[in-house]
Amino acid sequence: MKIFRFLAPALLLLAGVGVVLVSGSGDREAPTGESSTEPRESSPALVKAEPFVVHQGPLQLEVDGTVVPFREIKLSSEVAGRILVKEDLCRAGKSVEMGTTLLQIDPADYELDLARLDNQMQQAVVNLQEVDQELRNAKELIKLADEELQLRTREVERLQELTIGKGVSENEFDAAQRNKILAKNARQTALNQMQVYTTRRKGLELAHQIAQSQLKRAQLDLERTQVIMPVNGIVVTDHVEQGDFVQRGVLLATVEDTSAVEVKCSLEMDDLYWVWSQPAQQSSTAETLNSYSIPPTPVTIRYRMSSRGDIQYTWKGVLTRYDGIGLDERTRTVPCRVLVSDPQAVTVWEGDRKVAADTVTGPRALVRGMYVTVSLEITTKQRIVQVPTAAFRVDNTIGRIREGRYELLDSLRVVGEVQKQNRKYWLMEASEEMLTTGDQVVTSAITLGLTSGMDVEIHRETSPGTEETESQ
Repeated sequence: MKIFRFLAPALLLLAGVGVVLVSGSGDREAPTGESSTEPRESSPALVKAEPFVVHQGPLQLEVDGTVVPFREIKLSSEVAGRILVKEDLCRAGKSVEMGTTLLQIDPADYELDLARLDNQMQQAVVNLQEVDQELRNAKELIKLADEELQLRTREVERLQELTIGKGVSENEFDAAQRNKILAKNARQTALNQMQVYTTRRKGLELAHQIAQSQLKRAQLDLERTQVIMPVNGIVVTDHVEQGDFVQRGVLLATVEDTSAVEVKCSLEMDDLYWVWSQPAQQSSTAETLNSYSIPPTPVTIRYRMSSRGDIQYTWKGVLTRYDGIGLDERTRTVPCRVLVSDPQAVTVWEGDRKVAADTVTGPRALVRGMYVTVSLEITTKQRIVQVPTAAFRVDNTIGRIREGRYELLDSLRVVGEVQKQNRKYWLMEASEEMLTTGDQVVTSAITLGLTSGMDVEIHRETSPGTEETESQ
């Protein structure tokens, strides 16, 4: 009984091992000949894809920019004197209309100079009137001298016709000739006086002109004692106070013209390529021949406050000129200027919705120092398409599906981005050969194993929980 108690477990274990061996040998003989001889067919790769869209309207290129003054004017003293009056508007930050008086310099000395020169002017006029009268008198004397000479000449001729001894003595004839000579002398004296008066009048005319110019200068100096605001703008800085004595040329204040502003930005050469590629516009011959000008391009200026990210303020402008010439050696970009003709014409957007400017708190005008986004609106002849951002791989390539076949596209030229319905799309230049109607781009997150020429199927999600595939 003790021996059986030890052998029973061992016999049961051996019986179990035998059953396993028998069942394993039966499974190896079960496969039929069909499964071992016929290979299994490979199915096409399953990918996600979306169609591209041909971009309509202008191409928008965005760069950063900074608002700078259109004109900054330094007002300097044009005359010397003491500041009698400084208006309250002549303070930094004050908005002043053109023609408003900012400062008044003591005009007393200039009023005295003006009165003195006015008297000199009147004296010059009197001198001219006097010499004109003398000229008229000289002309009358010449006229009388001519008549006297004619009488004396006829008298001499009459006496010559009479023979001496027939009632005419030699003394009478000599006296007649003497009178003729005296008449000639009187006429010549009158002519000499006429020439003297004519020369004298020229000198008096010059003196009159000098007095007139000095009088105008004195009038200008008197007007310059009033410092006037030359433009509609803002006083940036003021440098003098009431009671200060200033010399000519001393800086009084700096003002900024607010009728327009400029935005300073820098464009890469790739961005300028699109600006240059715009269709030619009608322009003057000088502008056409000028290789250093930039085609005028519409621009939208955008500004956002960090605390109000959903509110956007926009202004319209024009890309007008280069800021200097050539590229910046440090950044290898081209400095440019955008002109905003009406910096107070602000448009406010809340998301994609336009709202009234007076209902939203925020800037009402572009001012210097604002950091803005410059959006160039390019009208280009090239074909631009919109491609989902998910289609771009890390190596700047995309997968194209045409007639169910996968192709990898490289050497892409991305020019910008656009946002539609909370989705971002890249804008890229693409010819009809690269992307034609009916093509789709692969948007699958994982594209390992896909090679050009492979057959693929497009996976589409129809509704939650259901899927379908489309064989291309």
